[in-house]
Amino acid sequence: MAVRNASRCTDACQVRQLVGSNLTIIGGIDSDILRQDTRAIQQAVAAVQPFVEEGHFIPLADGRVREDVPYPNYVFTGRN
Repeated sequence: MAVRNASRCTDACQVRQLVGSNLTIIGGIDSDILRQDTRAIQQAVAAVQPFVEEGHFIPLADGRVREDVPYPNYVFTGRN
C-alpha cells in the first residue's frame, strides 16, 4: 500500500497503528520535505524509523520526486 502524506490522504504512521505490520507500507516521507534542509529530512525519517524496525515498512517519498528537489537531498534521504 503506497501512502501519500498530502492533506487529503492518511498518514502512514496512522495506517501502521491501525492495521499493524501485516500490511507492507511503501512511502511515508513527505516529498515536500525533500526540498528543505537535511535536518528536516532527518526528522521525517526518524518519525517512521520505529515502523521500519517493526518490518513491512519501506520509507520512500510519498509520490514522484519533483525536479526542484536537490539531488543531494534525495540521496541524503536514502542514506538515513
